[in-house]
Amino acid sequence: MNLEEYKNDNLLIITPSNSKMELLDRNTNFLLNIKYMTKSEFINHYYYSYDLKTISYLISKYNYDIDVAKVYLKNMYVIDIENVYKSDKLNFLKELKKELIANNLLYFDNNFKKFLKDKKVIVYKYNNLEKYEKELFSNYLIIEEKSKSINTSVVRCSDITSEILYVISEIDKLVTNNIRLNNIYLTNIDNEYLYLLKKMFTYFNIPLNVDMKSSIYGTKLVKDFLNTSKFPSINNNVTYKLISVLNSLSLLEDDPNYNMFLIDKLKNTYLDNIKYKDAINIVDLNTYSFNDDDYVFVMGFNNELIPRTVNDEDYISDNIKDEVLLYKTVEKNTLERENTIRVLSNINNLYISYKDKSNFNSYLPSTLISDLGLEVVDFNELDLYKSNIYNKIRLGEYLDKYYKYGEKNKYLSTLVNRYNINYNTYDNSFTGINKENFIKYINNYLKLSYTSLNTYNNCSFKYYINYILKIDPFTDTFSLFIGNLFHYIFSIMYKDDFDLDKEWDKYLEKRKLTLSELYLLSDLKKKLIDAIKIIEMQEEYSNYKNVLCEKEINIKLNKNIDIVFTGKIDKIIYKENISDTYFSLVDYKTGSINTDINNMKYGIDMQLPIYLYLLSNSNLFTNPIYTGIYFQRVIYPSYKWDSKKDLVSLKQDNLKLMGYSTDCQERLEDFDTSYKESKYIKGMKVKSSGDFYSSSKVLSDDDIYNILKYTDKVINETSDSILDCKFDINPKVIDRSKSCDKCNYKDVCFVNNKNYIYLDKVDNLDFLGGDTNEN
Repeated sequence: MNLEEYKNDNLLIITPSNSKMELLDRNTNFLLNIKYMTKSEFINHYYYSYDLKTISYLISKYNYDIDVAKVYLKNMYVIDIENVYKSDKLNFLKELKKELIANNLLYFDNNFKKFLKDKKVIVYKYNNLEKYEKELFSNYLIIEEKSKSINTSVVRCSDITSEILYVISEIDKLVTNNIRLNNIYLTNIDNEYLYLLKKMFTYFNIPLNVDMKSSIYGTKLVKDFLNTSKFPSINNNVTYKLISVLNSLSLLEDDPNYNMFLIDKLKNTYLDNIKYKDAINIVDLNTYSFNDDDYVFVMGFNNELIPRTVNDEDYISDNIKDEVLLYKTVEKNTLERENTIRVLSNINNLYISYKDKSNFNSYLPSTLISDLGLEVVDFNELDLYKSNIYNKIRLGEYLDKYYKYGEKNKYLSTLVNRYNINYNTYDNSFTGINKENFIKYINNYLKLSYTSLNTYNNCSFKYYINYILKIDPFTDTFSLFIGNLFHYIFSIMYKDDFDLDKEWDKYLEKRKLTLSELYLLSDLKKKLIDAIKIIEMQEEYSNYKNVLCEKEINIKLNKNIDIVFTGKIDKIIYKENISDTYFSLVDYKTGSINTDINNMKYGIDMQLPIYLYLLSNSNLFTNPIYTGIYFQRVIYPSYKWDSKKDLVSLKQDNLKLMGYSTDCQERLEDFDTSYKESKYIKGMKVKSSGDFYSSSKVLSDDDIYNILKYTDKVINETSDSILDCKFDINPKVIDRSKSCDKCNYKDVCFVNNKNYIYLDKVDNLDFLGGDTNEN
């Protein structure tokens, strides 16, 4: 549109945002007194606007959800509060509108109509106006493009991949003729195309801006914020968007529906996609304004996609639309069809294609093809494309069909003569990733724990799959549920108001249980009651009377990016003195236990040393001094018969602490007055000379110093390896035990014998250096 003829007018142009930029670009040779608005902005000023307070009122009073409230508010534009409607639904909207007006929750711009009086108003590029919108703009200049004849053929493609190849081949011709990528557009694209387009365009090195619309609500950073209310300590795009969302809701912090608005905003706030300056763009056919020098590919010209059709699903349905200014479904579909033809006919450089099928569906060509008398031509694949990657993929597919089904593709011979793809061979080696891209992917933030470190040192590729790609085959098993239940009960058993029955029943509400599970739970509850009684009895032997449960500790590593090492210790038993704090660590186990820490030589099985490291490097205690690090088995399925012991003694034996204790007997006796009889700590025995037996697991303070020093070394070396993107397939084998025996990712890595790393069994802690000697 040329605005020169209006240069003496006081203009208001109602147009979509991208059309505004087009008008500004085209009309730069003269000055204009002009203001732009979108249609929705104009309607909000002309009729009314509303905000979150309005929605909150409807939610609080009528218990609507956010989406329902928005539907009512949107449909009120066509409601006249002076009318008496035949329809109960319309009268309901009228009364609701009157209520909102009375409560000053619909906002009217009383000066807007005065503002319009000296304006020449032009409506531009809004082709599909609703009936009430046409009525609203009836006194203004509505510029609509007139339909022309469409002089282009339609290309029929056998499937969706073939259609994308057709588009790519035509784009290649345009680029060869010096057409800029920014002047090439893809449109009529639904979700079925997006992934394939992104992948295929990458094969041909064609930059494409794809808006994948990924909500920040699903990011770990936002989930952590919602769970803890702690604002993230790292700065990245997600953080900035979170700040923006919180700022937009700052005036509603005391609103009872604040959390509902926060979740809604987060779900509708999206991560930024990488945008190339010089690239092909995907746009909406009905709202985008194309220039004469643009080249537009209308893909998916199928009955299901174009022209768009709607059903009678509006809140104000067809049977009552006669009472308001809204088009019925048939009228809407007719107008949509006419508008589609008008838009297509006004594109100078138009390419149309459709597919017969995709990976999931079969399709029919759009009825517009026959209605407009468009010629249909078939797209025939080329023998070779300008992408070696794609040609090799095709060759592999054609060889599969040839060897499996005896089907010989006509291009197979050409591809076989051109490429050697080592068919029917597979190299499972990890080929590496770009370090700079990896750092960006993790947003300069890495969180490590005992579990992730143990996973990495058992097999670095498993860590990559689990913690970087986050392909987690998690299944909520009954045994896992029981483990979590027991940990939960033990974490709250020291509270003054602890009620086992109440907490047990409350926790069981989290899961729908089968009859067999309910039967097992009755026995497990008895075992839990026994375990609590035994633990209380054991603690009578100790002068350490202070307990912390489920204590999370985070240590920040000194690296170029934010790295936090974290852990949650089940129980810390401690005694505070004037200048120091004695402590013992306990980790509950509901399964088998291996107390040896010898494998820490390889960075494996370091749970107790890592918990010791976390506490020692935290500010939790003043001058912390170690007494012991232990596992405690809190559930045991069966008891080994011992004629010398009754059932109570057997239960007590199974709940004794298992691990490492200080060799300082004065300190140890303060923690466990019964240590010589081994009533609290398993396997403690003292000779008549006062020395410990060799079977007793004790460590000196020097040993602890060396363990902490070695643990720090393992943590730093492991984090460095992760940041260096070292994710090879390297499962460890120690004494015939393979770390990948129970791995869920074998179907991904295709582990073979050459991948295994065989490690010597370690029988002591001499590798720590110093005077360490494991008894």
